[in-house]
Amino acid sequence: MRPKTSLLLGLALLALAAACAQGEIGKDFTLNDRDLLIDVRTPEEFAGGHLNGAINIPYTEIDKRIGNYTRDRGARIVLYCRSGRRSGIAQKTLAGMGYNQVVNAGSYSDLRKLDLRKPEK
Repeated sequence: MRPKTSLLLGLALLALAAACAQGEIGKDFTLNDRDLLIDVRTPEEFAGGHLNGAINIPYTEIDKRIGNYTRDRGARIVLYCRSGRRSGIAQKTLAGMGYNQVVNAGSYSDLRKLDLRKPEK
C-alpha cells in the first residue's frame, strides 16, 4: 500500500472512531418520561455508576431482553456505554429487529457532563 493511501485510510478510520465515540446527541438533547434509557455496559460497570432512570441490559443480551421493557417498535430507546462502541452495536441489533427510534447517545462520561437524566414521574 502506498504511503498516501495508508495515510488517507488511517485518517478515515480515525474520523469514524471519533464519530462513533461521540454518539448522536447534542447538548440540547433531552429525555422525556416515555424514553427508554438503557445502559448497555456490564452489570459491574452499571453498579459502579449509571444515569438516573437507566436500566441495565448488556449489549450482548439486548436482543433477548428488550421485550421485557417494550415491544413498541416506535418507542424511543436511548443507549449508552463507556465509549459509544457497544451502544452502537446494540443500536444495530435493535434496528435489525425493527426498532426505528434507537439513539446511540455515546459515552456515560459525556452524558454525565450534560447532566442527562430521565424526568421524575
